[in-house]
Amino acid sequence: MVLILSCTNDREKHVYLLVGQSNMAGRGKVALIDTTLHKQVFMFTKDRQWVPAKEPMHFDRPERIGVGPGFAFGRKMAAYSPKADIYLIPCAVGASRIEKWEKGTYFKITDSYPYDDAIARTKEALKMEVYLKVFFGIRVKRIAGLTDMNYIWKD
Repeated sequence: MVLILSCTNDREKHVYLLVGQSNMAGRGKVALIDTTLHKQVFMFTKDRQWVPAKEPMHFDRPERIGVGPGFAFGRKMAAYSPKADIYLIPCAVGASRIEKWEKGTYFKITDSYPYDDAIARTKEALKMEVYLKVFFGIRVKRIAGLTDMNYIWKD
């Protein structure tokens, strides 16, 4: 999801909610580029703090975490938007089927409620009304071509 927030300075804030399965959460080997900070890219941590982004970003399955597409995506978006800062909210849950992303649904493997946890993290990260554009990291064929959806977020 991307959120375009108004700011008091000349920089835009683009906020992306990173959701999906292990392909979004990341299981790849961490390389130097994955830990090299970018002055425009930030992430919301497990401890709910904004910090400069680096891999691994997700924390769904600590024994399996690694590189996913989130930080590379953030760097690419920063290159396309030099007047914006990119904020990433990692919420992917490996091995979660789309049914596990329904409101109030428990996922035993990670002892979590993927949808509810993502919403709670997003509210905590933003605490304001924003415009959301959804970027799904779930295999597109599983959700019948839904790759972008727009919402107005109101707390």
